[in-house]
Amino acid sequence: MIKFLSKCFTFKGIFSVRDYKKGPVILLFIILVFVTSFPLNMAIIKNNGWKSLNTVTHSWRTTLPSWLPQDLPNDFVISKNGLETPVGNDTTYAFESTDANALKTRLVINPTKENSGISKTLYTENNILTFDEAGNVSSENYERTILLCKDKIIYYGTNGQILKGNYHNVEQPINFTSLKLNGKEEAIKLLDVIDGAFSDMMIFSNLAINTGTQLILNIIFVIVEAAIFMLVRIKYQKVTTFSQNINIVIASMVIPSLISFLAGILNIIEFSSFTVVLFQLIAPLIAIGAIYKGSDIKDPNIKYSA
Repeated sequence: MIKFLSKCFTFKGIFSVRDYKKGPVILLFIILVFVTSFPLNMAIIKNNGWKSLNTVTHSWRTTLPSWLPQDLPNDFVISKNGLETPVGNDTTYAFESTDANALKTRLVINPTKENSGISKTLYTENNILTFDEAGNVSSENYERTILLCKDKIIYYGTNGQILKGNYHNVEQPINFTSLKLNGKEEAIKLLDVIDGAFSDMMIFSNLAINTGTQLILNIIFVIVEAAIFMLVRIKYQKVTTFSQNINIVIASMVIPSLISFLAGILNIIEFSSFTVVLFQLIAPLIAIGAIYKGSDIKDPNIKYSA
């Protein structure tokens, strides 16, 4: 593997790996995918994921509901220890909002306790139970609902999606009464707590998506370039096969991968676009240079003496 990698820094060295077994070549390709994905993956970790794409509070961040924070219960406190309620207040509070797409999102604070009213409603951690005056019970599954429980935060998405998080990422205790006094700008802190509860899962998902996308795009890149280079002729003669071109293209990706990696971690240029430019421009140039410089094809119309 090290011997193979050492040949990837000169035109003749890259051309010489054309007949290498595919094992080391595939291993190098996978390593290069992780290398090129690293800068953006680091940005994902630092920013707790792609917040604009997958936060569970996205609709509320776009348009803050009218009940937030004015209608939040007084003296409820969120800290690393969980949701703390005032002594003697075990009431469940449920809020609902509708976004521009007519999709409803619900927030339930302190579930599992019974609300007052003619029709009794019990918000549990699993579903909503409604009791009518005759004592009949109907059940409703949660959908697009966030539950602030005393020891955890649960998000019920669509199609049965369930995320469970905790309060460990809460840096400073948040008192609902203070949020109400300070207005809507401070209400964002509550949304940050909710999204922070699922940050680890979001980060892992984003890392998998980014790395998987890079893998697929690079596979397509290698196949397309290897097919194009089959058209290359030197002195009217075919130089390489498709299989050989696969090796050459992958070896040609080493230098731009390292440049992309260094530029990314040093914040020289924006990660993703710089990586695309490198692979679309520099890697093919290196590969074509390796084919022309590395090949030693003689003109068939000229007689050569020993």
